[in-house]
Amino acid sequence: MKSSSHSAIYMLIFLGSVYRNQTQEVRESRNVIPNNGHIGHENEIKSSRYRNEINLLGMKAETKWNMDKLERHQDYNGGYYSDLREVTANDIGNIPYKVFNTGRSRNLVNQNGGDLKVDIRIGDDWGPCVIRKFCLCKGTYVYCLDGGRQLSYIPELPPGTTAFFFLNNYLPLIDEFTFSNLTSLILKELVISNNSLQRCQPYMFRHSNSIQIFYIANERNISSEEFRKCFLGVADTSIKEIKITMVSLSIFPSNIFSGLINSSVETLKLYGTTLRTYDPKTFQLIPKLRYLELELSSLTDVHVWYSNILNRLSFSKNKLMSFPNLCVNGRAMYPNLLVLDLSSNLVEILKSSMISCMKQLKQFSIDSNPIDRVRTNTFSDLPFLQELHISHIKNELFVIEPMAFNSSSLSVLYFESQALDWVAVDLKLFSFCPNLKTLFVQGNSFAFFTEDDFDTLLGPLKNLRMLILENTGIAFLPRVISSQLTKLELLNVAKNRIISWPENYFKSLTSLKTLTLAINRISVVTQASFPETLIERLNSIDLSANPFVCSCDLQWFISMVEFYDKTIHKFEYYPVDYLCKWPSRWQGKQIAISYVTGKYCFLTSQVGFGLIAATSSLVLFVMFGAVVYRYRWNIRYVGYMLQFQRRRFQRINDKGDNYHFDLFLSCSEDDLDFILAEIIPKLENEMGLNLFIPQRDGIGNKMDGIVNNMDASKKAILFISNSYVQDHFCEFEASLAYERYLYEKTNFMIVILLQEPDAINVTKTIYRIIKADEYILWCEEEEHKRLFWLKLTETVVNRDDLRA
Repeated sequence: MKSSSHSAIYMLIFLGSVYRNQTQEVRESRNVIPNNGHIGHENEIKSSRYRNEINLLGMKAETKWNMDKLERHQDYNGGYYSDLREVTANDIGNIPYKVFNTGRSRNLVNQNGGDLKVDIRIGDDWGPCVIRKFCLCKGTYVYCLDGGRQLSYIPELPPGTTAFFFLNNYLPLIDEFTFSNLTSLILKELVISNNSLQRCQPYMFRHSNSIQIFYIANERNISSEEFRKCFLGVADTSIKEIKITMVSLSIFPSNIFSGLINSSVETLKLYGTTLRTYDPKTFQLIPKLRYLELELSSLTDVHVWYSNILNRLSFSKNKLMSFPNLCVNGRAMYPNLLVLDLSSNLVEILKSSMISCMKQLKQFSIDSNPIDRVRTNTFSDLPFLQELHISHIKNELFVIEPMAFNSSSLSVLYFESQALDWVAVDLKLFSFCPNLKTLFVQGNSFAFFTEDDFDTLLGPLKNLRMLILENTGIAFLPRVISSQLTKLELLNVAKNRIISWPENYFKSLTSLKTLTLAINRISVVTQASFPETLIERLNSIDLSANPFVCSCDLQWFISMVEFYDKTIHKFEYYPVDYLCKWPSRWQGKQIAISYVTGKYCFLTSQVGFGLIAATSSLVLFVMFGAVVYRYRWNIRYVGYMLQFQRRRFQRINDKGDNYHFDLFLSCSEDDLDFILAEIIPKLENEMGLNLFIPQRDGIGNKMDGIVNNMDASKKAILFISNSYVQDHFCEFEASLAYERYLYEKTNFMIVILLQEPDAINVTKTIYRIIKADEYILWCEEEEHKRLFWLKLTETVVNRDDLRA
């Protein structure tokens, strides 16, 4: 396992090149999750704590960063946290480093396409060494950085050094004496980056033949021939892995790796080179080559050659428009290939015949390609296929056929963020991969899925261990999870609209170890919904960035989280991202420091018990007051309806003669100015009607005024708009008008549609009103205005003759 410095230094190598020169590629690799319209969060960076999705360096198999802590959550007002956060990197192990994001947009590349604002903080135990001004050491790692022309040689390093990084200095020539100060060391890894390298002399590794990994990056002034010389003499070393990144060559000759003919090199990785096309002889020269990556090189075509030892092959992030011809007349060009990565290309067609010959294939990725469809039995002839990546398909007409994932060996499936019409998808999609253990379907739109839909989709996956339903728009936890997926060990339903779940929902999930419910709409967590038996068996829990209501109802949860935070840290991002949403005076405060403490809630209850004990009458009074207060709006509404019934019968007895107003106008505050300017003058001045407008004529208690004056009006006009359906007083007015419409069985309501309201805002009452009464549509065109006034005048005059 590599140390923390290892990943940090790789970051430094690329900050000066990958982000400046591959801005577009990086933006594509960020895998932005599309907002499907079903959650209220902007997610500019794709987050997956359980899969390292964002590849900052283009080193897909080895060096990937999990950016989920860098992204984290928006605050509730649309802002962002900007504090220093620790991020986990996976570069053959878990390597802690820190990233500080200073931009509100939280993009990896800022909004103007400029440099990434990242500050890599090396651990406190790093210290100056060798040349104090430029070099730092930690353990067996040494790096010398940013010396420029002041550092033009390889200094003598401390005994025991195993990895040396020489970055942003001046080393125009590497000859056989350049590494002479490394002779006494058993150096395993050497990184040379951005040192103005122009020439290499053969056998430059003569004094450092213990090196196993050689990494050269960001050298743009070297010719192809000189670059070829850099690898002469590698055959006399122990080098097994060579990484080449952002090296610009005018040509890429087939003999560029001629120095590797008798070498021990097994791994070759090229990123951001000017390769574009290549002669297969280039790689045939490397006899032990098992792992080849050609990424970020604008490749438009792939030339294959036969190799029975190649195990891993990646052409990710290129411009391939067709699937490489890896099966020739049914014969595999790489019969022992285990991993194939064609992600982020332009491949449109994928057929079984293109891959069926590779019988040893275990992992296949074709993410981010515009493939037209996944055909039935595409992967059924791959007996050892275990992991399949087919996410972010860039084709709006993408089709997934029934039995597309027919595979008895498949155990891990990434099927994320698809532009699919799920109504047209056969929901038995996963029924033919019964041994699936890990399923990523985040970013898909399941907002309209029912319980039965989820039963069909997920029910057959009895062996599932990991399920990621992040950012799918769901508003509930599907019952199939607790009833059928009882072997789950990890469940991620973050970034959805979940408010609560049934009691004992997690009781059957006895194997569950990790639970993520972050960024939902959970306001209160109770002991019934989150029993301590569940908490005890979980290793990791994430309820961060939910809109918590800081009341005594949350006191149990706060006490429980505090207890575990002091003993076994189980709650991720606590306390920083566990904030109060309500009450407003505590908004943005950590729940851990809110007034909802055990002492506060205990004293509150003690006072109540003291009063109860003092006198039974006081107890009854307190209980009655509590009930009245808790249900005050219900009680007032019942009272208003009783008044309404009494006045309705009184009007019947008076034969409708006790009206004070012709029309009651119900509109929102946002629409009032428009109505006063466009509607009222004609109704009052030209038609002579006596109107009541709550915003203009109302005094005293607003709700009493609404009830009394609507009762005193012959008719009511409801001006429906988006702002209307979101206004609580308008909702109340509409409810009263609808009740009167039902009881009196007259055309009491006149509905005017100022604006088609969004479906998400329409309540049941508004929906019934629109369906019950023929509405009049307002439009700005003059012809439509004349038609509007003709209909309104006719409606007003014909509905029981208002002025009679």
